[in-house]
Amino acid sequence: GDVTESHANSDYVPNLTNYATRGYDLVIGVGFLMAESIGTVSGNFPNIHFAIIDGVGTDSKGNDLKHANVVGLLFKEQEAGALVGTIAGVLEKDNAGAKKKNTIGSVGGIKIPPVDHYIAGYQWAAKQVNPSITTLNGYSNNFSDPTKCAGIAANQISSGADILFQVAGGCGNGVLTEAGKSGVWSIGVDADQGAVDKSVIASALKRVDVATYTAIKDVKNGAFKSGVTLFGLANDGVGYQADNGTLPADVLAAVADMTSKIKSGSVTVPDTVP
Repeated sequence: GDVTESHANSDYVPNLTNYATRGYDLVIGVGFLMAESIGTVSGNFPNIHFAIIDGVGTDSKGNDLKHANVVGLLFKEQEAGALVGTIAGVLEKDNAGAKKKNTIGSVGGIKIPPVDHYIAGYQWAAKQVNPSITTLNGYSNNFSDPTKCAGIAANQISSGADILFQVAGGCGNGVLTEAGKSGVWSIGVDADQGAVDKSVIASALKRVDVATYTAIKDVKNGAFKSGVTLFGLANDGVGYQADNGTLPADVLAAVADMTSKIKSGSVTVPDTVP
């Protein structure tokens, strides 16, 4: 397999077309923002299989074109968000944070579904375990510049937040480092971000590796199925990782309880930010 990094949205169609032209068995686009490009290129190459992480192949209005050669690999990010929200909510209830204001924050990149799913689950679960908690939320409208996210984080910290969840890619690393400078805790996103800053107590995981492997395996085995494949806690598509220290026993117990409720279907985590 080969990998090409796109440096601007205008790179998506040429890069996807390049691989399709060369006859690859499967071409994978990464990210919600590639949806329209996947829709365009998959229509031009009906005999090539396409997969897209966090989206489907759409037209210019965002409608799913439902091409027979495209599978959308979507995630219940809200379930991973709920696990780290449970951690944050119980820590605040225990008065464990530096500010003792029962306040947590989140910083999203762009207000798109994969971002809001995480934030919705985080806020909801924190309130499930700690109904009086205050949740702050902001968007940087950026996924790459850490200074833009650090500024929002600083504002939330000054408003009393002492646990901050970043959902803004590389921009969000500014949330983690700002938390470290301010002596408060932070939560990473998508992958284990414990190494980014000592402030990171946990990371919400999106197992893109599981989804990608599934798509590759299906093509290899002649079992490719178009439409949407959904990855959540039940099929190991999302989760969390504890980082930089040991979470208290009551926090771990609450996370285990939330996990079993989500897996059993006795609770459904909301995926829209109120």
